[in-house]
Amino acid sequence: MACDVPSTFDVLRARVEDLGPTLHKRGTYRSIWGTLCPREEYPRGAGYVRSSFEIARSYPSTNEEGWLPIQPVGTGANQSTTGACAVTYNQVYVGELEKTYAPQVFGLMGPVVCQDDFTMKWQSEKFWADYFEAMEKRNVLSWTNHVQVVYYQYCYKSAANSNMTWATGKWASVQPVPGPTDMTDYLVGGTLGPPQGYLLQDYLDYTAVVLNQEGASDGDTAAWISWNDAGPVYPIYIGQEASNKILLDNPELRADFNAGYMGLKEMNPVLHRIGATRIIKNFRHIIDLFPPRYAYVPWGTTIQFTSTGSNSTTSPVLTYANSYTANGGSAWTAATWLAAQTAGTAGCPFGAPMPNGNDAICRIPDHAQSTNSIDVTKGQASVVNGCWMDPNVTVTAGSSVGVLQFETCAVLNPLVLTEQILLPVNAMPGMKLQAQNYMGEWRFVTGNDAFIGINGCAGITDPLHKQGRHFGEYRAAYEPVHPVFGRVIAYRRCPAQFSVLACS
Repeated sequence: MACDVPSTFDVLRARVEDLGPTLHKRGTYRSIWGTLCPREEYPRGAGYVRSSFEIARSYPSTNEEGWLPIQPVGTGANQSTTGACAVTYNQVYVGELEKTYAPQVFGLMGPVVCQDDFTMKWQSEKFWADYFEAMEKRNVLSWTNHVQVVYYQYCYKSAANSNMTWATGKWASVQPVPGPTDMTDYLVGGTLGPPQGYLLQDYLDYTAVVLNQEGASDGDTAAWISWNDAGPVYPIYIGQEASNKILLDNPELRADFNAGYMGLKEMNPVLHRIGATRIIKNFRHIIDLFPPRYAYVPWGTTIQFTSTGSNSTTSPVLTYANSYTANGGSAWTAATWLAAQTAGTAGCPFGAPMPNGNDAICRIPDHAQSTNSIDVTKGQASVVNGCWMDPNVTVTAGSSVGVLQFETCAVLNPLVLTEQILLPVNAMPGMKLQAQNYMGEWRFVTGNDAFIGINGCAGITDPLHKQGRHFGEYRAAYEPVHPVFGRVIAYRRCPAQFSVLACS
């Protein structure tokens, strides 16, 4: 295969006409996952798999234990030869829960650039400074998105159904945690099944009760969990639509909420822009602009999203056929999914074995790469995925599944997991090693080191090392601490319905 060439980064402009001096940039959403979890070092020499131990709580097996009266020697119905010294000792049980986790690695690579192009192109220094800033934001998103994946993997999950139950986290599953979150609990035949309803305050009230009983409000949560008259206030990372619907659906709750700000109208979150943080009963709503959304793909069907691109003028940007066809019709394993994903043949970004062996749940990307002329004139632009925004889907074959798209929210707690960064060994006795960084820091590499083995490249002619690209690498482990303190709730995402006031 041909080696990558600088033309793949042909976004610099040559001055053949008058070019405006200002470069306009788009903002990048910052999620909360980058600051939630504590961070520490992964011990050097700890190996490829570590164990984390949680000391179990010790409670009496009965709430009404048998206490005996103290008796003197040789008197009463309970005659004793030892008198007041007689004691019956009851067994106390203790336990611990062992959880395993392993270090993980992820690499990033930038586009090919040529040193001589910077001499010829218009405002190349300014262009490149802004592009590099965008690359750095993209770099951070890879890390924060993965923290969310691991958090979802470890957390206890539930669905908005009539019988709200909880499925345990998958902290002891295949290590390392595969790219997609294990969502098998939401399949037909799974522990929970697909969510059938919208998110209601009743579900959150029950969740607060369970968290209180589990002791999630105790411990050092670095002020993530606060207290008010209703008790502990848990942060919940929730989409704008779901948060607003909870606020507006219950008139009594809305009245109580507004009354809490009497005399402080300027502080009333209802008066703030949509998406402002608000407290409703036991939950502080932290708005997630891009909550995780999923599509249910029954066996033998193709999911066709009716929405088009970000400007509704292009062809559909996302179509999911049932992914198991690419695996010979058999259920995926973590290993076969990872191989297919790397080769680009996985039809759906989810591949753990299914309870019923066939159906799949696909994570819908919140952004898609666009080459549409309304978005970019050169290169590619990340745009909000129209398929992610549209709750309507069309199934090409019949299905008895009652839900095809659903959304999730997460109750946040920093005690769920700890991120452990691997520290590189940059020197050993008798040798000086190349300094490494495992926190995604970009390093610009030139010459054949930036080309050989990438996309089948066997080498280039670049004796003066004028061509190169950026590389970054992450190495970290995620220790499950108290997964029971974190919760994920899945619910239907219903199409919006707007009232129309007709002209009179």
